[in-house]
Order: sequence, then C-alpha cells, then structure tokens
Amino acid sequence: MQEERKKLKVLIADKSNYCRLVLQDIISSEQDLNVLDLAADGEELMLLMSRNKPDMVVLDYDLPKNDNLLALKRIFSEQPVPVMLLVPGEHLTLALLSQAVEMGVYAVILKPSRGFYINYRSIAAEVLKK
Repeated sequence: MQEERKKLKVLIADKSNYCRLVLQDIISSEQDLNVLDLAADGEELMLLMSRNKPDMVVLDYDLPKNDNLLALKRIFSEQPVPVMLLVPGEHLTLALLSQAVEMGVYAVILKPSRGFYINYRSIAAEVLKK
C-alpha cells in the first residue's frame, strides 16, 4: 500500500477575484499543495483561518480591511502560520519590508505591474518555489 503524502493547506487572500482564481490555479497545479479557500478581505480571511486551519497564507498587501497590516498582526497573534505577502512594486519600501520581516512574514513577492492586463502567471514560478 502506497503511503499518501500530506498536502500543504493554503489559504489565498486577495482583493481581486481574478488574482485569487489565477493563484488558486497556480498553487493547485502542484501535487503537494491544496488550496483550502479564498478570501476577499481581512475579516473573511480570519473567519476562514479559524474554520479551516491552513498551513500557509498567501496574502495581498492591499487586502481590504487590512489597514496597517492588521490581518498580518491578527494572523501572527491568533493563529501563527507562514505568510507569503504579495506587494505591488509601488508600495514596496524598506520600511514595509522591515516591518513584514519583523512580524514574521515568510516571503515577500512583488505583484505584477498594474495596467490593462495584469499577468499574475508571471510570478507562478516564484510563488511555487517559495
């Protein structure tokens, strides 16, 4: 009998429905990863975290109801799990990076540039690697 491998349970939180779906497709394509659920704002994220107990969270920096990284603070105080923070290039500063690392963020990934078409698949390899 072949032993079944445990899949890493991932919760995705992003304000963009399109981004959530593309990230879900990217992450689900990996055999050892399982997307548990998708959240559109900080409150929904915390509700889904308490209900589903993910192993990791992919979190949009611009997530609604995440002012001053409140969702991150709540994750690390209520249900600490590794967090991959997606940050638009125009928001990435040394201060933000320092704050995220100090809070315990596992990885920071630059979101694709904004424009008519945002190619989230361009960060697929980096998301899966981290």
